[in-house]
This record gives sequence, structure tokens and C-alpha cells, in this order.
Amino acid sequence: MEDYDPIAGYYSYIARRTDYASWYGYLKELSGLGQLKGKSILDLGCGTGQLLSFFYAEGAFCQGVDTSSEMLSRADMKLYSTRSRGGSYELVKNDMALFSPRGKRVFDFAYSACDSVNYLTRQELVSLISAMKTYMAPGTVFAFDIINPLGDFDTREVIRRSEGDIVLERHVESGRFVTLVSCGDIAHSFVQNLFYEEDILTIASEAAAGEPEVFDFMSRERKDPACDKLQVILRF
Repeated sequence: MEDYDPIAGYYSYIARRTDYASWYGYLKELSGLGQLKGKSILDLGCGTGQLLSFFYAEGAFCQGVDTSSEMLSRADMKLYSTRSRGGSYELVKNDMALFSPRGKRVFDFAYSACDSVNYLTRQELVSLISAMKTYMAPGTVFAFDIINPLGDFDTREVIRRSEGDIVLERHVESGRFVTLVSCGDIAHSFVQNLFYEEDILTIASEAAAGEPEVFDFMSRERKDPACDKLQVILRF
């Protein structure tokens, strides 16, 4: 997994257009859960905890996993300031490919957002899904979004701000998705692996996790071959 420590201070600017409330509603629908109070929710690659805070507010036990100490620090502040209906949370610094819950914790829903799964290699994703079968309750869902390799990603965006502009550049290079984030004289690059729909089917089969469902992101249908993101759900 890539370390987001260097950009944690201005990640909120990069994600400024993200409608987290709608995204949360979508994830909750995919989870198949009704009341969340007392449920256990796992966020792999939780970042600043924006999505996890919605589950926490509804009274769930929330566990967030991320490699970045700085992002987890912001997640802790976010969750601490969230008014919860009796929920609790735990944040763990770890690579999600290596994550194993402490004790005998069983989760009722797990998700990974913001293309975090694309930071894993193919074998790491197989291993992750295989491991999840040991700590997901029967009949539960793992939902994750991935970059659609058929999308158009040769883009450049300038985010204006008083402290200095942030420049985002994205492109595909040698079959991998590259994001360059620069602010002033400081630049950071992030490289992600690309998975086609047939790759996801094969990976799920190798992990003995059943056949995944694949949708256009934020929908329950597969209509647009070149949509930017795909949503995948696996049922355990």
C-alpha cells in the first residue's frame, strides 16, 4: 500500500467534491443491513474516516485500517467529534493486505473505498479475500470499488487555494494507473494496479469466495463499459 502521510494535510482539498453522505447511503444499501446499532463494520483503507464516521454515528462498532499515521490521526479526530448513538471505534495502522482482527471479532459488513484495492497486487487481493472468509459473518458482504481500466484518465486538474495551488495529474503508464500530486516544489506520485472485470472474477474464484457482482459505481447495474469506476460486491 502507498503511504499517504505526505498529502494528509491537504487531502480534504483533493476530495472536496466527494459526496460522502450519498456514498455512505450507497454502501449501506449494498451491505443489506438495516439497523446498524451493534453491528461490526470494517473499513479497509479508511483514510480520514469520512465514510466510517457515518456508520459510527448510527451506533456501529467501527474498525478502520490504514497505512498512514497522519490519515489515521485525522480519522480519529473526525470520529471523536461525531455524535454516535452508542457506537465505538478502533483505528489500526496496518497494510490492509496483512490485516487480521484481534481476538475473535466477526464483521457484519466490510468495504474498501477510493480505489484502495488498486494498491494491492493480484496475489495480495487473493490473499486478502481468502483471509476475510475467517472473520466475516456468514451471508455478509465485502464491497469495494476499483478503477475501470477502460475509463479515460489522462487528466490534469489545478486546485486553487491561498496556501498554494495543488496540481493533480493522472494517466495510465505501462498498464498501471499513475497519480501525481504536486504542491509548490513538493511532488508525490502514487501508482496503482489495474484490474479488469475478468480479473476480478478469476481472483474471487482463486480465493474460493463465490462469484462477485460488478456494477457501474454508485449504481446496481452494469451499463457503461467506460465508466471511471466499478463497484464490486462479494458475499461470504
